[in-house]
Amino acid sequence: MNPEDRLERLADSISRGDLPDPGDVDGAPEAESSVVRNLMALSRMNQYQRAAAEAAGDPAAGTDPDLPTWPPLKVLRLLGRGGQGSVFHAWDPQLQRPVALKLLHADRERAGRLLEEARLLARIRHENVAQVYGIDEVDGVTGIRMEYLDGPTLDEVAAARGSLPEAEVVAI
Repeated sequence: MNPEDRLERLADSISRGDLPDPGDVDGAPEAESSVVRNLMALSRMNQYQRAAAEAAGDPAAGTDPDLPTWPPLKVLRLLGRGGQGSVFHAWDPQLQRPVALKLLHADRERAGRLLEEARLLARIRHENVAQVYGIDEVDGVTGIRMEYLDGPTLDEVAAARGSLPEAEVVAI
């Protein structure tokens, strides 16, 4: 990875409030080491500041005005967008755990079919299937609360590593 890409990924991680990917730090050339150390220090300070604000009960801690509101969840960041909806990383203060919130971009009929799929998924217990915690409707928008799984997306893994071996693809 070239130095500009590595530093851009580090800065992007910090701006999202995430800890940088160790792969972006490991193997940094000596010439970048002071910049990398400073970015890592900023990341730790950012994490500490967010945690302190949340611990103090600051309701605006870590919020972005461009993110949707979905009571009682605290929506933290956009994870991705697709044809069926947008998925957000959120915090459930009642259960004290992170969740994935999928907000559906669908008309009522299509949303009904997606809700039925969510109901069926909620019955499945398997290590390779995210658990569905609940379904809500707020202001005419349907949302599905699901298990939040932290880690890179398949697109991110493929971009970083290129084509994956067939056995790994099957395992995923």
